Amino acid sequence: MRRLAGKARPILRDFIWFAALSGMRRGEILSLTPDSIIDGAARLAISKSGRARAVPLPQAALRIAKRRLPWQLTISNLNKLFREARESAGMEHVRLHDLRHTYASWLVQAGESLATVRDLLGHSSLQVTSRYAHLDLQHLRRAVARLPQIGHRLRGKRRGS
Repeated sequence: MRRLAGKARPILRDFIWFAALSGMRRGEILSLTPDSIIDGAARLAISKSGRARAVPLPQAALRIAKRRLPWQLTISNLNKLFREARESAGMEHVRLHDLRHTYASWLVQAGESLATVRDLLGHSSLQVTSRYAHLDLQHLRRAVARLPQIGHRLRGKRRGS
């Protein structure tokens, strides 16, 4: 995120961080107006699923929204600026939609349930959400490292029961 955002023009840098901190789709972000932000959440009248939803925003995203809404970007211009930034960062494989995956992965790595992530992303099923929740190897190693403690506690309970 830092490398990609660091190579982006200021408006795109804000868009990149907003997308990664909100998990919202490109079209959802571009449709926001200042009136869309109510009680610290982005209110979406219609999302891809056809349902209205609210996305709570962290303070950093709220600051960006205050400064940038409505976004002065067209889809074409956004895509062009994103291509420039990812090429400059040497990250040609990264897609704009990957910022949504980043959001989901960060939430899962912070210990949030897939059900919570599903609701925040506006998905209809956990199966769809599971494709977004990539975990890095370090996170997986930490999870496995806790197994001896879990096993020790379980062995102790068996003796005492």
